[in-house]
Amino acid sequence: MTTNFVDPTSAMESLDNYETDVQPALANGQLMQKVVAKEKSLAATSGQQCMQSLKDAAYYLETAIAASHGHPCNTSIIGLTSRYQTLVVDTDIACANYLSSSMEALKYYKYAFFFVGEGDIDEAKTLLQATADIAASLEAIAEALEQQSTTAVREAEASLEVTSKASALAHETKDKAAQARDAASALKEEREKRKTDEENAINAAKTTLDAAARARQVQDNVDMADINVLWGLCRVSREGERAKLKHLQELENAQWTEYLIVLKKQQENNQAINDLALELASLDAKGATYERAVKALEMTVTTLGGIKTCFEEVRKFWAMLKNHCHKIAGPNTILETSFMAVAQKGTGLLVKVMTDDWYRWLALAKTNYAAVLGMADVKTTVARIMSTLPNSAEASKRLPALIKGLKSKLKDSNTHLQNQIEEQTKKQTAIVAD
Repeated sequence: MTTNFVDPTSAMESLDNYETDVQPALANGQLMQKVVAKEKSLAATSGQQCMQSLKDAAYYLETAIAASHGHPCNTSIIGLTSRYQTLVVDTDIACANYLSSSMEALKYYKYAFFFVGEGDIDEAKTLLQATADIAASLEAIAEALEQQSTTAVREAEASLEVTSKASALAHETKDKAAQARDAASALKEEREKRKTDEENAINAAKTTLDAAARARQVQDNVDMADINVLWGLCRVSREGERAKLKHLQELENAQWTEYLIVLKKQQENNQAINDLALELASLDAKGATYERAVKALEMTVTTLGGIKTCFEEVRKFWAMLKNHCHKIAGPNTILETSFMAVAQKGTGLLVKVMTDDWYRWLALAKTNYAAVLGMADVKTTVARIMSTLPNSAEASKRLPALIKGLKSKLKDSNTHLQNQIEEQTKKQTAIVAD
């Protein structure tokens, strides 16, 4: 028994290779528009974002190496950069896995649509359930990368603590301890204030998103009043239908919430690095050895912390997607008895759910492909840094240009982040107004 519907996977005959099978299909403007719409909500929690964070980190660590030259902690920073290089290689492998797994999920969806058309709902559900296993495996990969970056952060923090104590002792010897403490206290107070401001901004964004979610839920209750079938459920199980379709909305809302939060975190991280760059620039290149070492280590800690946050967000995304897939294709005890209702009333709601997820996996394939390409450049950059470690004269010569370039990169990044934040905030405000 077959049913008729528009199969979105028909644009691609095979799904063995992204470049030969997916890229040509994305030349279709309508298809690309739908994929880009999904891609935006994935921007801050994708392998592509991790690639960009690692790329930026290379420049920050290169600056820290130059700034700390002549101090014992320079060896520690070089060691941490070596650990970072290992993380880059592992991320490169992870991005390749993300891409191949996304392509595998797309295959499952293509076959699932076929079986829905043939009326074999059980087989379709089995295939979709397999995508939850894919998401679970990718969550595990992201978790391993998060743990690696956490270890690196802890090592950097330990080195910073030792260097900070030595710096404080040196200041006391020179009778400048009070001045150093005052400066540190003022800096800490300023950072705490900025952190509070960022948290308030994040909470405000959450409030806006929650209001938008409530508004959409009210509309959903109206729009879904006449929906009778999902996975073969009859009218008696309408609440079950609504619960399954609701997961689409929940996943979208969660993604947009995380999107804004991650943007705010990136903005805060950029500002912290910018502050450290300004402080480094103000220090005498030949004097203030401990001060430069402390600032270099603080920059290292902040940089590695940003990478850790990125991997954490990627892990959380795969966990959300895994749960979503489980719920959409979860057990249904009355599926067999209600299959006839599916045949009679159609599969519109089921196809809607599957189509939405199909475009999400397409967007994931697209972003992960971009990440794979970008990681090649990151590997080249970090290899250059490790193979051209500066001597004392070279470090002094490089540092001013590195700081100048760093501030320029941060300025461009913050402008881009602010535009993204404003665009998304306006979008959510408009939804609430409607």
